[in-house]
Amino acid sequence: MVVSSTRPPVVDSDLSVLASRPGREFAQVLRSVLRDVHFDQVNRDLRLPGYGGDYEIRPFPLPNSPVDRHEMKVRLRGAVKASRRSDEALLARRIQQAFAFFMCGESLTGDRLGELLGPESRARIDEGLELGLFVKAEGQTIRMNGLSLFSKKLRSGDVIHVFADTPTHFETRAARQRVYAGADSYELMARISTMSGISGCCVEMGSGSGVQLIAALKQYPAITRAIGTERDRRAQHVSLFNAALNGVDDRMTVVSDDDGLRQVLGGEPISFAMTNPPFIAMPAWLDIDPEDAAALSGLMDIRETEQGFQADLRSVFPEAGWGGPDGLDVTKEFLAALFPTLGLQTRVD
Repeated sequence: MVVSSTRPPVVDSDLSVLASRPGREFAQVLRSVLRDVHFDQVNRDLRLPGYGGDYEIRPFPLPNSPVDRHEMKVRLRGAVKASRRSDEALLARRIQQAFAFFMCGESLTGDRLGELLGPESRARIDEGLELGLFVKAEGQTIRMNGLSLFSKKLRSGDVIHVFADTPTHFETRAARQRVYAGADSYELMARISTMSGISGCCVEMGSGSGVQLIAALKQYPAITRAIGTERDRRAQHVSLFNAALNGVDDRMTVVSDDDGLRQVLGGEPISFAMTNPPFIAMPAWLDIDPEDAAALSGLMDIRETEQGFQADLRSVFPEAGWGGPDGLDVTKEFLAALFPTLGLQTRVD
């Protein structure tokens, strides 16, 4: 398949078009594709703890674990080879392509991506390129624009599919990580899943990929609306796309700052608030010895001052973890903005 677009592809690191109406419409297309290839069921089958996997505890498999990406790819190839009928082989190939493209961030040829996306695949590829969700890669191949997909079955039985930036331990990572999802995200999700009676207006400070708000909306129908605060523009746009991907975009809003939160609330009290804030103690610059400066120069940003050498730890840790010099700066900011808006019976997690 030769891929062509009537307009040049949008290569925008903030992925702003994902939050537009065309983005929401394309999210519905991808929802159908993920349903057709049984993405979450296969993800569970490959990574359940009984097989040594980590489906229940983290979004993405770790390298060199009993079920890492290599082992997943081996088992998916085996399923293709074991297929006896043409329809079985087609489904097995589409599943293999879905995990290579959406989760692992690998490039696919137009023909393979077209097979994955199904009917009207040429138009769907063009739409993905125009939205900036897909980008052209080496040769005639196409890849995701720095995003990887994970899925999770909730305690309620609902399944969510969420994009975040490709994790740092994947060699396919194409940019710095701004939209984070990790094991701590799952820990907060598990805690909230055990609660009862969550209703009204739900707010998350530092909402990132939107996974917590989406999971809460799926599990607690009495939540009338969910509001996230998120400063990073890429995370804002990706989270709104994720909301559409999971069919909850009509009840979810994301604002960029505290003023935006107060404006959207319009005096309505918050019933439930949550946050998974950056908590890594992260000084702007750390004094280091000259010997360490030489050894670390290729790994992180180093500067020389009149007093000696300093290393910028932020150049190696994802921005989503920067908690300030004591690890509490962002938490304090969140609480200061949140408390004036809470209702008398608000629960905070």
